[in-house]
Amino acid sequence: MCVIYCGPASEVSDADFADMVDYSSNGVGIYGFDSGRYGRYLDPARALTVVRQEGDSEILLHLRLATSGHKGKAMLHPFRLPGGGFLAHNGIIGAFSYDPIRSDTAILAQDIWPLHGSDWLTDPILRLAFEAIVDGQRIAIVDVPGVSDRLTLFGEWYEHGAGIVSNRYWIPWTPPIKRPALMGVERFTDDTLTEYPQPDLSWREWLTYSDERSATVILCKCPCASWSDCVCDCDCQDEASLCRCLEED
Repeated sequence: MCVIYCGPASEVSDADFADMVDYSSNGVGIYGFDSGRYGRYLDPARALTVVRQEGDSEILLHLRLATSGHKGKAMLHPFRLPGGGFLAHNGIIGAFSYDPIRSDTAILAQDIWPLHGSDWLTDPILRLAFEAIVDGQRIAIVDVPGVSDRLTLFGEWYEHGAGIVSNRYWIPWTPPIKRPALMGVERFTDDTLTEYPQPDLSWREWLTYSDERSATVILCKCPCASWSDCVCDCDCQDEASLCRCLEED
């Protein structure tokens, strides 16, 4: 799945950018709201340099995970729209995912958009039709001539600092893990998650790690001081195991 960020360039930390690239690794596209800078990059390091050059200015940042079309620079978002403006997309438009060369978004921007241009956004009936075409996908359309709003969004978006993102799947999430510092804690809650540092697992590692993703996990109450000298008869075999010693209340 792709990732779109809209907001101040300075809100994208180096760690954020690295996580986005790790999740969506087929290229980066950038449009600067104030500078008008537009670029598409297969080299993420070059793209990050451009992001930093934008300073605190607003940007549209798209990181692609290719699902249709080829993986070259020409398929990187945002796409320049005929008549002016730019379009970026996060999701899959099944009806347009048939071409081995052009992506579904390329077909939307290059074939469907020109049918009505800015009227897709300004005419109420055509806007409903456009929403039906994209079918809940996250779409960001920027700086279309004749449209009062600089940024038009479709689909569900999420706050990220002073900006917004099209999804949060790229953000690493660390599962609750039994650690010696937490011995004696009965329940692992959101508070203890922030209070105690956890092992650094990426989302991919976690997806293959365990099916137990509950926000509340029972922790071991054994009094042993360390893993090496633990003599309790429990299911917590090592530091990388979720504790299953206690039953749910």
